[in-house]
Amino acid sequence: MPVNPWPPALGNMVTADGCITRLRSVINQPSDEIERRIGYSAGRLNGGWWLLLLMDSVQAGEFEFFGYSNSSGGRSGHPREGDGRETVEASLRGRLTPSGFRKKQDEIAASMASSGPDRIAKILPCSGEDPTIPASEAWRHYPPGSGIPQWRLTVAKQFVVAADIPDGRVFRGGGAGFWLDPKRAQTMGN
Repeated sequence: MPVNPWPPALGNMVTADGCITRLRSVINQPSDEIERRIGYSAGRLNGGWWLLLLMDSVQAGEFEFFGYSNSSGGRSGHPREGDGRETVEASLRGRLTPSGFRKKQDEIAASMASSGPDRIAKILPCSGEDPTIPASEAWRHYPPGSGIPQWRLTVAKQFVVAADIPDGRVFRGGGAGFWLDPKRAQTMGN
């Protein structure tokens, strides 16, 4: 499901599903580092990006385990190998008993905080998704990331558009829309 409504507006609520991570994985990072962490092709965030923060609670069964972003598409192996690769979720199910898997789902759902650095975040390129990318070429646009935790919401949830980050800026946290020039960010706290 695409983000609705499109385009998002700072401070508004939107509904979305798809890949999510924790805020701590993307805060204080320039866009090229976020691309590497998430697994976006280089330049994907050049037009800027929105930071969406989850407002709804998440229950077991409303997400899939996607492992870390180096498991592109939530699957083991390189994405150019296609969708025949084993999913992270199937691998986890194979290693745990059904009750153990449910317990793991419950633990992760309970850990999806609605505040602080562990809250759930979604990065959305201002350019949106490109529907013209053929599935066979998706791996070129979504290469393996550097290994931040990720899950895939299977149920649309409410997010607040917390920040609209222009090209070349870094989200530093704080109130909606607070961003900083990357060169200035490097000098802060020293």
